[in-house]
Amino acid sequence: VDPIDDIEVINMELVLADLESVDKRLPKVEKMARQKDKDAVNETRILSRIKEALEEGNPVRSLEFTEEDQKFIDQAQLLTSKKMLYIANVGEDEIGDDDNEKVKLIREYAAKEDSEVIVISAKIEEEIAVLEDEDREMFLEDLGI
Repeated sequence: VDPIDDIEVINMELVLADLESVDKRLPKVEKMARQKDKDAVNETRILSRIKEALEEGNPVRSLEFTEEDQKFIDQAQLLTSKKMLYIANVGEDEIGDDDNEKVKLIREYAAKEDSEVIVISAKIEEEIAVLEDEDREMFLEDLGI
């Protein structure tokens, strides 16, 4: 399993979804812009810039915008405009292991885009979910968590 490949596949799917949204919206806005609608002219400019980035495979969050433009971006609710949070699922014996190579790769990737990484063990989480409160505390203590 290559976590970076997995991340890039998911990110590309999000980019393509945003591109589809922009492709639907842009012709409508361009039509309004031709009628000298000031907001539509501005939106056309922003959407065109976003479309270019998406076509190159870049997420919206990789672009810099003015504060005014950012308000529009926030309203557009494009998937790739949101900050990412990466979850690294590791084995039970690897929780708290800072030397895990795959987790290191994910952290390096996330750092490039100022994103966060949370390391979990889904197996441990599953076990914790079915325990009573007292048992849960003892279980976590035994694991050193």
